[in-house]
Amino acid sequence: MADAVSPLPYHAQAASPLPCRGSGNVKLDDPEADKAATRIQAVYRGHRTRQTMKSGDVKDAVQDLHAEFNPNDEELCHAATKIQASFRGHMARKQTPVAAGGGKPEDDLSKELQKLDAKVDDELADLDLSDPDLNKAATKIQASFRGHKVRKEVIPKDGENKEEMAVGQ
Repeated sequence: MADAVSPLPYHAQAASPLPCRGSGNVKLDDPEADKAATRIQAVYRGHRTRQTMKSGDVKDAVQDLHAEFNPNDEELCHAATKIQASFRGHMARKQTPVAAGGGKPEDDLSKELQKLDAKVDDELADLDLSDPDLNKAATKIQASFRGHKVRKEVIPKDGENKEEMAVGQ
């Protein structure tokens, strides 16, 4: 007689349940477990936000984000700054035009940019955001850039109005 096809999936037909990897062996004070839990929570929050954005219920998502954000949390602000910086760099590299005839084809450049983005993401993942030296360095970089930006706005370009500057001194 021919064997009947079972409507159950293969794993449900097994005599004993499949073993669950690591079940019951998780230590709550393990830093690796903390990192894994944080990562799972972040992925789930991103998933939930994307689903909310697709459904068009944006107001609730914005309210949830405002409820979770604490502007006094230095680690969170630092992480947000790092994400913004890496995204701005990504966008700047993406928008840089290839010099006519002097550069590589656009496909080669986009592949190189993808490799660099992956490398930057790996380096950012390894950073200890609670390190006070890292926070000081980021603050110093931001202050330097802001100073550069102000000086660029104040000082005239290409020697324009040099006479006015000399009179003012």
